[in-house]
Amino acid sequence: MTQLMPDKCHDFDWREIKPNVFRGTEYFQQQLERFGTIPVALAAYNAGPTRVASSKEWPRETRLYVKKVTGYYEGLTSRSN
Repeated sequence: MTQLMPDKCHDFDWREIKPNVFRGTEYFQQQLERFGTIPVALAAYNAGPTRVASSKEWPRETRLYVKKVTGYYEGLTSRSN
């Protein structure tokens, strides 16, 4: 399941897996379209798009999140080759 802020969950029960994953994926796609790269989109997903757009340095938590998620992705894609 994804983790969404309450303002993104007003029209569905966040505990329901299908709408939760759909909304989280949709939100990440919006960030990817806005920022253009996976690392910056992940940062926006984690810290918020306004914070990422207006800051030169991401919070430590966000930097670690981006590193962790891209590491998982690289691990998964290297196994499939």
